[in-house]
Amino acid sequence: MKNAMKRLAETVRAQLNLMISRAVVRAVRDSGALQRLQVEVLEGELLDGVEHFLPYGLNAVPDDGAEAVVFFVGGSRNHGIALVTDRRYRPKDWNPAEAGLYSKFANFIRLKDDGSIEIVSPVKITLTAPEVAASEKITAGANIESQADVKDATDTLDQLRQWAGTHTHAGSPSAPVGPVTPTGAPTAGP
Repeated sequence: MKNAMKRLAETVRAQLNLMISRAVVRAVRDSGALQRLQVEVLEGELLDGVEHFLPYGLNAVPDDGAEAVVFFVGGSRNHGIALVTDRRYRPKDWNPAEAGLYSKFANFIRLKDDGSIEIVSPVKITLTAPEVAASEKITAGANIESQADVKDATDTLDQLRQWAGTHTHAGSPSAPVGPVTPTGAPTAGP
């Protein structure tokens, strides 16, 4: 009886050991509703079609060499579910309660502990929307370029250009013109 219990315990332990494994991602198929991974579980043991579970609203395509924990439902190596991380690219030294998104290309969005949001891209940030609104000021460290007109609270740059090209000076072509009013018409000069 003791030997039978020992064999049963060893069998259960072996099945439990087979239910969860560390793995290394070797390939990703990202075309379906759920990503499928090829992972190396034990040295030389490649498993294909392992489901990559991602939280709703987030997406990531793991790079070759990323690490995973694979859960085998019911202990069957034919049905693996993986959670993946890649410590090679994870940003470090963030503060408690901060969260963010990142990739291996040194770009990230960081929700900081002071309530601000930091967005970093070594190349470019593209916003595609019919409107982008800011409730407060926008500060630029370089030129602002526009492919359309620029408008402030009263006029557009195009209106200012039209006014500047058609206004006249009192008395002589070099006479100073007074400050510009918000509507674009000059005020009385000195």
